[in-house]
Amino acid sequence: MRGTSPRLSLWSGIVFHVKPREDSVAAFAAMICQQADSVGVEVQEEACAQLLRHLQQVLRANQSFNLTSITDAFTAVRLHIVDSLVGAPDVMSAPPGRLADIGSGAGYPGIPLAIVTRRHTTLFESNGKKSAFLRDVVLDLGLGSRIEVAGKRSEELSEDQRDRCGVVTARALSSIPSLLELASPLLQVGGLLIAYKGVVSNEERSRGEEAARVLGFESRGERRIFLPVGGEERTIVKYVKCDAPDVSLPRRPGLAQRRPLV
Repeated sequence: MRGTSPRLSLWSGIVFHVKPREDSVAAFAAMICQQADSVGVEVQEEACAQLLRHLQQVLRANQSFNLTSITDAFTAVRLHIVDSLVGAPDVMSAPPGRLADIGSGAGYPGIPLAIVTRRHTTLFESNGKKSAFLRDVVLDLGLGSRIEVAGKRSEELSEDQRDRCGVVTARALSSIPSLLELASPLLQVGGLLIAYKGVVSNEERSRGEEAARVLGFESRGERRIFLPVGGEERTIVKYVKCDAPDVSLPRRPGLAQRRPLV
């Protein structure tokens, strides 16, 4: 994006911790472009307007119920929007098929990824207030034809959702073994799990490899990124589903996290 869309005027009511200036919207738009560029993602003008509109809704709703611990708009651009976009190149290179975002919360990374990659997306969020918020955001952004909200855990998927996804994402949600288990029923063979992690320990990496063998996955490596300005380290961990799992999935909701297979 190079310039400011008239639609960005919709963002003028966002919650700021400083008095808004006339150039606030343009400044935030430029910030997204510059920071996204630094992690290898180009953001178009229309996409930028939607990303800003989503963030506005998040910060506004956060005054009523807990959506995020980040309440400063400047920080939220980096730690929500840009942090979500670091996985966009991996989503764009994934096989065709739906994107499922597990544990979407305030809509990160699922909504930014759907906006930038234009992939049809399902947001899984079992918390009632959060899933209702996500539905409102999707309608407000005019993305109802491309994004659906499943107000339940991914383990509660129906048969028509099984094996339909080309890519599954999860951001700061659980350990790699748990994520592999949660992703397996959703992914088609050849589909990709993209896990957003901080620093991955050797122990978690080893357990992930063991779980992958049980669940029919193979590692597709890791990609380390340092976020602009703050320098926070992120690791994108990727696994491809090569075969059906050796166990019956999904198990009962919550078991993947409480009692991982490995």
